[in-house]
Amino acid sequence: MRGMGQLEDEEVADKLEKYYKQAQEHLSESVKLVLEGSSEGAMAEVFKNALTLQVTAPTGSSVMALYEAGVAGESTTRPHLRVPSLRKEHVRKMVSSWMLARQAATGDRGGRRLLPNDIVALLDGGKAGNETALLSGFINEKGKQLSKEKKTVTVIYTEESVRARRERDKGFVHCTEQLHLVSCKPLLSWVPHRQRLHFSSGGSSNGSDFLGPVALPAADDLWTLTWKQKKALYGAQHRVPGSGPGPKEDDSGDEEPTKRARTDGDLEPVTYHAKTVQFYEELLHSYNVRALHVLCGTDVTPLVACLRRGALL
Repeated sequence: MRGMGQLEDEEVADKLEKYYKQAQEHLSESVKLVLEGSSEGAMAEVFKNALTLQVTAPTGSSVMALYEAGVAGESTTRPHLRVPSLRKEHVRKMVSSWMLARQAATGDRGGRRLLPNDIVALLDGGKAGNETALLSGFINEKGKQLSKEKKTVTVIYTEESVRARRERDKGFVHCTEQLHLVSCKPLLSWVPHRQRLHFSSGGSSNGSDFLGPVALPAADDLWTLTWKQKKALYGAQHRVPGSGPGPKEDDSGDEEPTKRARTDGDLEPVTYHAKTVQFYEELLHSYNVRALHVLCGTDVTPLVACLRRGALL
């Protein structure tokens, strides 16, 4: 005869299985993952059947494409400190192919352009010099710059959470990043003015040029894979030289201990530069996003934010 403890364990397992199936169904309805194409045309072909591209945003709402320099690859040296160098050709391919596929999916025939309710959000990885490369994908069929509006928001991270990512807590730390919001017309002419969802201290709203203070996730909360799995996920093309302090130094110039070589079985964060669910929820709320298209998918957190806010991904 089975004891009460065994019966209770089986009931818990049955409930977990039920919730797991419900989560799978929810994911299949709201989320579509795709493999990256090698060229603009190939990427547009990959994108074209995504749910996010077929959405027509109601008045006052938006469809957003998100490109984050900090998670678009990984630095080959000291990835926990250094963001990967921005690859202009990668940004250009992802942004321009998204616009092409978005027009094809919605039946727009107005020539290469941003659609009226679309936003492309570009995070510069904390490197102001990345702005020109980030904006390089907004070109027409003749290679000329598209007419567009750009609003830049400074994202402020808490010093405590930034320092927690360092091996030695010394010297100055960089606590800001620029978020460039690109649309075909001024944002607040069509997105409703509203208070921030999580970062409304001091009355902050989507009409201001800053967002924060934002706490970065703790290292233990980051999505992890084995080093072997991670190499397969990124591929050689997405492991690039870093941008920031040299391999033996942090921002203060202090040397840090040399790390041992990774082995295939080592667990480590898929990306060291992920953000919290609250940050992505803020983007969805502040800019009334109905569907989010993540152009560099090395972090699962935007997926969680979309599920919680009822947006498509």
